[in-house]
Amino acid sequence: WVYINEQQSGTKGLIVVRASDNSFKAYDRNAPHICPDSNTTLEVQDNIRIVCPKDNAQWILLTGQPTAVANVQPKTYLYNYDPAGKILNIYY
Repeated sequence: WVYINEQQSGTKGLIVVRASDNSFKAYDRNAPHICPDSNTTLEVQDNIRIVCPKDNAQWILLTGQPTAVANVQPKTYLYNYDPAGKILNIYY
């Protein structure tokens, strides 16, 4: 996984996760259940979960499935991956 904080990368940046050789997840880092609010930029913890620092809501990193507090998944973005060129395009 990696954080992407470039201009026009989600509302508070992205978390991009490689789920398998050719499969990715691109999550918006804005907490989906309490936005807009302060201290709601999602963070990866222990390489297995996404956590909201404001209320400790949690999601499974590889699937986005909520496991605590929240009942909605983080917003995801479509992508296209070219394995030959190893190029990942994320569509905002």
